[in-house]
Order: sequence, then C-alpha cells, then structure tokens
Amino acid sequence: MQYFEWDSLGDTKSSWWQKFEASLSDLEGLGITQVWLPPPNRAMVGDGRGYDAYDLWDLGEFPQKGQQLATRWGTKSELLSAIREAKSRGIDVLIDAVLNHKLGGDTKEEIRAVEVDPMDRTREIGKVETIEAWTGYTFKARKGKYSIMTWNSDHFTGTDWDARRRRKGVFKITGPGDHQGWNPRVDSELGNYDYLLGVDIDHRHPEVRGDFMKWGPWVLQETGASGGFRLDAIKHMDSQFLCDFLRHTRATLQRPDLFAVGEYWTSDVKILSEKMPNFRGELSFFDVPLHHTFHEASKAGETFDLRRIMRNSLMRHRPDDAVTFVDNHE
Repeated sequence: MQYFEWDSLGDTKSSWWQKFEASLSDLEGLGITQVWLPPPNRAMVGDGRGYDAYDLWDLGEFPQKGQQLATRWGTKSELLSAIREAKSRGIDVLIDAVLNHKLGGDTKEEIRAVEVDPMDRTREIGKVETIEAWTGYTFKARKGKYSIMTWNSDHFTGTDWDARRRRKGVFKITGPGDHQGWNPRVDSELGNYDYLLGVDIDHRHPEVRGDFMKWGPWVLQETGASGGFRLDAIKHMDSQFLCDFLRHTRATLQRPDLFAVGEYWTSDVKILSEKMPNFRGELSFFDVPLHHTFHEASKAGETFDLRRIMRNSLMRHRPDDAVTFVDNHE
C-alpha cells in the first residue's frame, strides 16, 4: 500500500515516520506486506515532499537548506526505527527514488545554453548564450559524509530558469565542458522528454553514474528497507541507466529478486507496452491507463459500462508486469 498522500504531515506530537510506526500493528492486522513510503531524502524546502530532491544522501540527518535535521516526514533515526518495526512484522518497505532531477542549488554558475521550444524540445528557438543557473550543489552541512561528490553544470542537461535575466523557459545546457544534449533514451513526447523540471540530471556522466551506483545499495542497507524501489518519473530518464542501476544494486546486495516498480506516466497502454522493452524486464510498471479508466468511471457513475474497465489496461495486456493503483499522491 501507499502510506502517504500529497498533504500528509506529522503534528506537534509525532512525525510522519512515527505515525507510520504507530500504525504498523493495524497494517499487520489488515494483511499488508509491503508499504511504499514517500521519498526520505532532503528536499529543497522544509515542507517539500522529497520530489523536489536536493540531497539524496541526507535522510533527515543534517541541517541543510535552512532546515533542522528533520525532513517533512521526520528524522533519519525515526525512519530507521519505523522500518525496523515494519520488518519485525513482516512488512517490507519501498524506497521512493527520485533520480531524475535536482532542485535547490546552493550556488549559481555562468553556463552556456540554448532555449528550446517547450512543446518540441528538439527545436531550438534562440542562439547559444550565457545564462546563470542554480547548478552548484555543495552540501556543506553534510561535509562529505557518505558521498564526497559535489555537483555542477557538467552533471546536468537542462534547466528552466535564467537567474541573470530572471527568465523562465526550457534551456538546453551546451557548456562549459562536453555536453551531449538531451538524452535520446527517453520518451519522445514533446520531441524529447528528457527535461521535466529543476535541473535535469545527465545519467550518461560517469560521476553521476558512480554516485547513483553507490547510493542504490547504500540507501537500502542504511535504512533496512528490504522491499526495493519505487522509481519516480522514469519516462524522463535514460532507460539504459535505470537497467544498469537496478542490476548493480541487486548484484551488490546479492538480491536478484529485489523488487522495483516505475512510474511511466501515460494513459495510452499501447505506448506503455511499446516502451517497456527498453527496460529489459528489470522492473514492473504502474498501470496508469487503468488509473485513468478508474477516474473516468468515477466521473461517469452508474452510466459507466463496467465490462470495459480493464480494456485499456496493462493488467489486460501485460499482467505480469503491472502494478495497479486507484489514485496516487498527487
């Protein structure tokens, strides 16, 4: 089950992680065996859900981004306590991995970039120019614990904000350094859907790959989360990187059966079925087409023909690869 929604929040008496731990007896009684928790990483703002990912290595341990130790969901120690209790009750926990982008950069950099058409990212609508972008990530409060990597424009493909001119757009980074443009191993919506938000991570960069390959096994070992991963926004990510990431994590942990499910957001089951082979059978997929049909049925009420509820669904076309859901956190 998914144990949160967009507005979930702890209170003055207990954090969200503590509320989760307190509910585990009830969840066990209901027969729940696997729980998807929200992203545990440091967000760019205090009430961020973690999808505004700032530092994946900070699980609520360091005072970063003007925050105290806790993330929106609680402290690292509270998370680890809740996961230990879940495991004792036979409940596996899924880590929500936000690997597509970063937000909340610490420093601005002068970079070279070209603006592209937001509706067709393959079409440049300006000249290469110098802009200022929040592409420097230093994580000073963490002081290199767990990972010594700091990030700069070399590690990103695009951004949506020119701080010099205070101008919003979709900017493809061209320099300094060797930039290869948008990644071709992503969804073809909008011409190329590599860029989603914030500063878009270039999963081809060896330093990026190296840091993520360390983080995958680490976050599961550090937290004790034995359920695997929920992978955010994978239609915008290098499919080959994701395959390598999952294979490496499974090999490192000696867990060939480690579960992973990806969010590939499209309501068209034909498109989803066509894209799935790019991921080489390494993960399952949320049945987004079925979710859209559920939504349609809820609006239509008694006039909806239930005989077609499964017609445009992954459960019908690829049942072994489908993970069903009624609604998600957004």
